[in-house]
Amino acid sequence: MRSTWINGKEDRKSLGHRDRELATRQAYELLQGVLANEQAIEEESVTLGMLARLSTDSPQHAAKRERTRRDDKHKLDRVVAFLGADRNILSLSESDVHRYTPARRRAMSYYKRRQGLPGTVAGPHH
Repeated sequence: MRSTWINGKEDRKSLGHRDRELATRQAYELLQGVLANEQAIEEESVTLGMLARLSTDSPQHAAKRERTRRDDKHKLDRVVAFLGADRNILSLSESDVHRYTPARRRAMSYYKRRQGLPGTVAGPHH
């Protein structure tokens, strides 16, 4: 169970597990993300996680069809997971693109092989 206080009111949510060590790690990760966001706000900059949320919360995103919204969010989530939600967007460079592209291609090849999709060498693994 995680508990946060917002404007004097407690907000409680289940973590989905009862592992105390994992909960402690998740709490530190959450704190690191909050601190990164606060630092970005103080520096008047934006983190990749903040940018992704701004994008998916935008009226332009809401105006898209459901499938397009879902696909766009999935693509954003992949980029954020690879580069880090607390990464300052001002620090992004061409080398990040060069690192991400082959990693994404490897992941897609693996997924296609697992699904037995056309153009792949091996079928599904069980």
